[in-house]
Amino acid sequence: MKKLLLVFLLVCNLAAKAFAPFTIRDIRVDGLQRVSVGTVFNYFPLKRGDLVDPEILAQATRDLYSSGLFKDVTIEQNANVLVLRLLERPAINSLEFKGNREIKTVDLKKGFRQIGLAPGRVLNNSALDKAAQELERQYIALGFYGTKVKPRIVPLERNRAAVVVNVYEGGAARVRHVRFVGNRSYSDKTLINLLEMKPGKWYKFFSKSDKFSNEKLKADIETIISFYMDRGFVDFSIDASQVSISPDKKDITINYNINEGNRFYVRKQILDGSTRLPRRFLKTATAIKNGEVFSQKKLVAAREAISEKLGAQGYAFSEVKIVPQKVSLKHVDLVYQINPGKRTYVNRIHITGNTRTQDEVIRRELRLFEGGRFSGEELKRSTERLRRLGYFEEVNVETSKIEGSEDKINVNYSVVEKSTGSINLGLGYSQSGGIGLTFGISQDNFLGTGKRFALNLSTSKSRQLYSLNIRDPYFTRHGVSLGYGLFYSKRDTEDLEIASYVIDEFGGEFSFGIPINEYDRISIGAKLSRAEIICGTTFQECTDYISEYGSSFTTKSNGNTQANFDLADLFLNWSRDSRDRAIFPTSGSKQVLSLLFGVGDAKYNRFKYISNNYFLVSENVTLRLKADLGYGVSRGGSSKHLPFFKKFYAGGVSSVRGFEESTLSPSSINDSDRFLGGNLKTVFNAEIITPMPFFLDNKAVRMVSFVDAGYAFGLKDDFDADDLRISAGIGMKWLSPMGPLVFSLAKPIKSQDGDKEQTFQFQLGGDF
Repeated sequence: MKKLLLVFLLVCNLAAKAFAPFTIRDIRVDGLQRVSVGTVFNYFPLKRGDLVDPEILAQATRDLYSSGLFKDVTIEQNANVLVLRLLERPAINSLEFKGNREIKTVDLKKGFRQIGLAPGRVLNNSALDKAAQELERQYIALGFYGTKVKPRIVPLERNRAAVVVNVYEGGAARVRHVRFVGNRSYSDKTLINLLEMKPGKWYKFFSKSDKFSNEKLKADIETIISFYMDRGFVDFSIDASQVSISPDKKDITINYNINEGNRFYVRKQILDGSTRLPRRFLKTATAIKNGEVFSQKKLVAAREAISEKLGAQGYAFSEVKIVPQKVSLKHVDLVYQINPGKRTYVNRIHITGNTRTQDEVIRRELRLFEGGRFSGEELKRSTERLRRLGYFEEVNVETSKIEGSEDKINVNYSVVEKSTGSINLGLGYSQSGGIGLTFGISQDNFLGTGKRFALNLSTSKSRQLYSLNIRDPYFTRHGVSLGYGLFYSKRDTEDLEIASYVIDEFGGEFSFGIPINEYDRISIGAKLSRAEIICGTTFQECTDYISEYGSSFTTKSNGNTQANFDLADLFLNWSRDSRDRAIFPTSGSKQVLSLLFGVGDAKYNRFKYISNNYFLVSENVTLRLKADLGYGVSRGGSSKHLPFFKKFYAGGVSSVRGFEESTLSPSSINDSDRFLGGNLKTVFNAEIITPMPFFLDNKAVRMVSFVDAGYAFGLKDDFDADDLRISAGIGMKWLSPMGPLVFSLAKPIKSQDGDKEQTFQFQLGGDF
């Protein structure tokens, strides 16, 4: 192509020398189809009245050709008229890719557009050839050594062209052999198991571990180096990594030439003399012990721990270096060079991304204040509190230095808001309640104020519920919350597995929440209601209870017994929440202890404790351990049993999965198919939570493997560990647009005769 251009310019130069100097009287342009005359004169430097000679014409020709709009430029003289005969380059009408599977078409079009190859642009053959060559190099980097890229230009009318890029990918080269030279301490098998790129196993049909790429090779080299450095090999190095490919470009062999060196041990740790920190600081900040094997991983962890501890004390820009110094062939001393710098203060806190949520709602959760001392712990705590609000999909924080200041920083929060309100109208189905109609309006962040408003109406065959609830989390500026609401409910258990009765209740409730510290909170309140209770004909416990405690006692002609109750419940709750986030937490715990005292017609004491603990097992694996315990007794009556409508039940998707809801409790004497509930509840759950296969990047769904155990006993003296039912299974938790959805497949592994088993269960709502 370069030779052609030189020949063309030479011809232009010889043609120009045929001209004698003259003054241009007019300029005529021939051959234009798409390019306007004005565009031509933008690139052509001559105009009427100019005196030209062969050198000037040659330069003008080069300028016009360099515009890239024309593939042929000829200048002729007709008397004193300059005639420009132009042959335009075609315009790209369409750009199509065929045969590409490994690289997406949208990515290819984006790359071609960046170099000027896109519909509507002028076709540059040279640029097209270079793009094809670069695309072949990209495929080689992905392990497709036999790939050929052949562009084809299809002429169209009106000087346009369709560009078709044919990609012949062929097969990806596969890693068939990996060999190590120089490894004495670890076998080839041990090292190969560390690698991301290695020969594939015959039984792993969908594995891509044997697919070669330069990026994987670099990552594997770093993995090998880290492996040795974490096991004491301070002088370890990879002298060469050789990649050879078979003649048919299908098989790859990788050879690693390594130099292990000696294994080193930590002799002692030295705090550099220029550091002003006390020696005890070093002991409390690092877990490295004298005499143990040197580990680069522990060095990095120690450096981060020291920096974090200094940050907690207000030193935001400390410098921490840990230098290993060899003192023998097998020992190193670790020299800690620590420069805390100046104690740092917060200059400004900037918040961006909150289009709905008011600034005040965010700032009241922060534990850093403008003008106050900076603390890394408080920064972390503030971020956790924002995430636990549930108003944001993402919460990110950065600190930035202020130019010209060594002791002040800005804290920059950026949030991505999510929908915190919903209007639901639907027809649903529940395994326990049958078909139901639901209508609800809820807003967890009402008008961006952080207040919660909820109006719910739901009705099904077994239950009706209408409620209005409002909660202000900052009723006072010190964080005292106020919640209040009204409700009406009617529950008919005739079609459920539990004892048969109807309770028709209307009332209201209120509560105050008082923060004790960052994690603990106490709530006090009351629930007042008027209830009408109707007992089933076979439910003797109900009849006995309302005849003893109920007011306006009556017996209906059909044999049912009914009474009115004025119910007054006083409650005192303690909660502790140290989770890192509200949805799918990975660390921390949430504990709730509830004390409920019935002081109306139904007198009882009821205690409940729920503990959720989360442990990060690995980057994407979380262990959840849950305990749900409850106990209660009646006061001042003939029986110690709780009122039948306040008893505990076990079994179901939110309790012991694999058993029907509320069926793990003592059954009725009169009717063995009815379950009475118990005074003592013991339920334990262990879950392994992981990303959902095939949806690894979806943050709204998780897979769960679980083991459950539990039962609701009559009284505390009835407790027998042998009566606990146990089940295991898998499930899915999905934060859907309708709300939290939970599905489970479970199989009982310890049950008793008469238990009602249920393999598939689901629930709308619940904790994550």
